[in-house]
Amino acid sequence: MDELKKERLEKALQLRNFEIELFWKRFNHFWLISAAALVGYVSVKERTDGILLLVSCFGLVSSFCWTLLNIGSKWWHEAWEAKLKSYPEVLGKDFFQDYEPEHPRVFIFKLRRFSVTTVAVGISTFCVALWFALATWHVLKLSTHIGAWQFLIDYRYALAYLSSIGFCILIAWKAHR
Repeated sequence: MDELKKERLEKALQLRNFEIELFWKRFNHFWLISAAALVGYVSVKERTDGILLLVSCFGLVSSFCWTLLNIGSKWWHEAWEAKLKSYPEVLGKDFFQDYEPEHPRVFIFKLRRFSVTTVAVGISTFCVALWFALATWHVLKLSTHIGAWQFLIDYRYALAYLSSIGFCILIAWKAHR
């Protein structure tokens, strides 16, 4: 193998490992933000629906960003892995081929291969659903408590809720392009 291919292979391997490291840093960062928002939600002394709605909107936006970062990290990881697969003469043709080890049973469960990033996306998506449900719950409580028209007139709560959802839609649209 010539030096140029060897350098490219080494660089692709470094970038793949760097992507994995960044994934865990991002995961821990957003997990901490989500946990802090949840702690803030349950420990608010003045438990008004308005304040809880604002905390829920923050949790919704941060969890949504977390989900998108997890999906993006998975994409980059697979992109660098595909680059590595383009060097079969160094790694061997079967280096990245799937293999099926024996599946022993642990208690009643049969061991399976799970993707760590898929589980991470599942956790962050669950947090999005949780925060969306909490924010919607507080919007409904506020609109029935103070009246639907008064809720729309007192724009602070509606603005917080709609801007959070709008921000998530905008981010998803920009990420999709």
